[in-house]
Amino acid sequence: MKYIVLINDTVNELHHGCSRVMNNIYHLVGRYGYSIRSSSVNADWSLSEEIKSDIVGAELVVVNGEGTIHHDAYFARKILEVGKFCQLYNVKSFLINSTIQEMEYDGFFECMRSFDGIYVREYLSKEYLSNIGVKSTVVPDMTFYNSTGPSKVRSGVSTTCSVYESLTFSLAEISISNGFEFTNIHYEGLPRGSYSSGERSLSVVRSFLNRCLRHIRGYKMIPKKLIFRNKLTRVLKKLKVFEFNNHVSYQEHLSKKELVICGRYHAMCMSIANRVPVLALESNSFKVSGLISDIGLNKRRIVSESQLYELNGDFRFEYTSEELSKLDSYVSNAKKSIDDMFEEIFY
Repeated sequence: MKYIVLINDTVNELHHGCSRVMNNIYHLVGRYGYSIRSSSVNADWSLSEEIKSDIVGAELVVVNGEGTIHHDAYFARKILEVGKFCQLYNVKSFLINSTIQEMEYDGFFECMRSFDGIYVREYLSKEYLSNIGVKSTVVPDMTFYNSTGPSKVRSGVSTTCSVYESLTFSLAEISISNGFEFTNIHYEGLPRGSYSSGERSLSVVRSFLNRCLRHIRGYKMIPKKLIFRNKLTRVLKKLKVFEFNNHVSYQEHLSKKELVICGRYHAMCMSIANRVPVLALESNSFKVSGLISDIGLNKRRIVSESQLYELNGDFRFEYTSEELSKLDSYVSNAKKSIDDMFEEIFY
């Protein structure tokens, strides 16, 4: 069977956004009659003779950029080098589903020019590449390829975790203060085939929030056991944490909320795809503000950590009719854009 090589396969992240992205990539590649041989996220493909051999014999190579290619990150540089390797053996390569920001190391331009096609998730990335003479096409994040659909009945507010542990802890505290629920985008530690639908026990969430305690003021001055007993126990007993074992259940749950406060980019994508109002915090790149801008949503939906602490029970953040119109257009065009991208790759 014909195969392609996929670089930066993020399925092992145990992350609902990454899982949705990978499921969609595997589905769309399979539609063209190809199987996939992959190199996992944070793995150096250049050190694997098996992967290099697979690349040499592949029909083509796809690099899933996702949220990796920014600020001269080490693994960002490694995955971009695959384009030059592919050129050496006349194997076509494509960089897809990417946010690209502040990549200034020597050789970046040469690596980008080695790809046969580049597809970025937002116009900020396209503009960044255009400024250095590299062409790219904007295609929405792969999570927008499918959705569970808008829910007719919505209630409650959900907050999410964040890539930043300190912000995760703040979101947990805000959830307690306002009576919000807290959803974890990771699904590690859950029994296979099950998910929680109410308050979690201390033992399940303990390791997740325990890491956040490092950022509590005065942590170094207070013994760890005392911090754990007093702070963590207090937080976990009051925090309603929801976890799910697959991205479909996760998105269905978010679709029933009146508002989702997003510390995670993919939680924002899934909420927006279901027309759920969002407040979003910037992540480790401009992917959040880029998405808000591309859709045309009000910039007030991007909030700071300090603004979250000012929330009260009277706030309302429904979409305006203008926002809904722009959102509908973006979401409805996303699937076609993704289909067109794969058609161009496998043409």
